[in-house]
Amino acid sequence: MKLSKISTLYTIIVISVIFTIGLWLSQLYISDGWYPTDYITKNIILFKYVGKITALSATMLICWSFILSSKINWFASITKLDKININKIITRWAFVLMFFDPLLLAINRLPNLSLFLNFFSFRFTSNLYGIGHNIGIITLSTIVVFTFLLRQNWLDMGIKIFFRSFFGIIPFLLVAHIFFVKSDVTRYPLLGFWIFSWLIISVLSYSWPKQSTKFDKS
Repeated sequence: MKLSKISTLYTIIVISVIFTIGLWLSQLYISDGWYPTDYITKNIILFKYVGKITALSATMLICWSFILSSKINWFASITKLDKININKIITRWAFVLMFFDPLLLAINRLPNLSLFLNFFSFRFTSNLYGIGHNIGIITLSTIVVFTFLLRQNWLDMGIKIFFRSFFGIIPFLLVAHIFFVKSDVTRYPLLGFWIFSWLIISVLSYSWPKQSTKFDKS
């Protein structure tokens, strides 16, 4: 029964990611929104598609990370039984994939290393895309800094709990980034509804009040 619950959860997570990618591709197909073919001459069209796939996958895994961190009984019972710690695996993959998106978008600037690194710099602009870019940089920086601090053994547990609470702002930063850069999520209503619904669910589940479970009594 324990293994059944864990394997079912793994299956649901994988299906949700695959469905998201499939939904995005179907929206591109229906609206003929494929990226311009002249990008091929710059050797970046493949990187752009892979970058979008990693971004969508990371977003879904981040949502699942928050859901699995929730105090909802069904998820709490699974995460306490799971010796592999599915939540840690999901969170690590989400953060790795999240960094691939900007890397793949910036790769066309190589071999000019200066232009490549400049892509990751903060932009002082009132342009909406620039604001969205800055929010993306803030999101990645927040993840790096807080992850580094939480791994420090010398930090007091109370301080770690305080820093961990700040991870709750990540879904809001993602929403702001998606909105300002006018990504495919905002361009296609069905895809937008699907992604924003998951982000809302992740926030609600993360703030779900603690319920009494049999694990609390053991």
